Amino acid sequence: MDVKLIQQAIKGNQDACVLLLQHYQDVLYRIAYSYLRNEPDTLDGIQEVTIRCLTRIHTLKEPTYFKTWLIRILLNVCADLNRKKQRTLPVLQEKGYEEEVHIDLYRALDELEVEQRELIYLKYFEDYQNKQIAEQLQLPEGTVKSRLHTILKKMRKRLEGV
Repeated sequence: MDVKLIQQAIKGNQDACVLLLQHYQDVLYRIAYSYLRNEPDTLDGIQEVTIRCLTRIHTLKEPTYFKTWLIRILLNVCADLNRKKQRTLPVLQEKGYEEEVHIDLYRALDELEVEQRELIYLKYFEDYQNKQIAEQLQLPEGTVKSRLHTILKKMRKRLEGV
């Protein structure tokens, strides 16, 4: 993304900020939907991210980290929405094997702590490399690898026990 456009947004140019948000709208939608798993919550989350971005863009210190900053806001908003709304998965009357596995996977994800779920979403839903995740979360890359390994082991146990 154009660093000059980001700098203009930081200086208060709301049109530049809107252009940036439009540029990243697909990425934001995919992450929010994978995290929240329904359209209304996803749209609420993106709306909240838009508001926060427009009102807090001036706090961004390094323009090259705009995407990272924006995704961090989105993940925080999604976590807030999940905390506020203790959602349960709907019970399907007629479910096939594939649907059962899908539901079991989401249940296993729901049992993870927010930080663990965040790692899984970034790695497997957004295809981030470990290095990118480490930069995003401000962690050493080795820590990201070991946490992912631990989380996958935990999820594997949970899914095998189903």
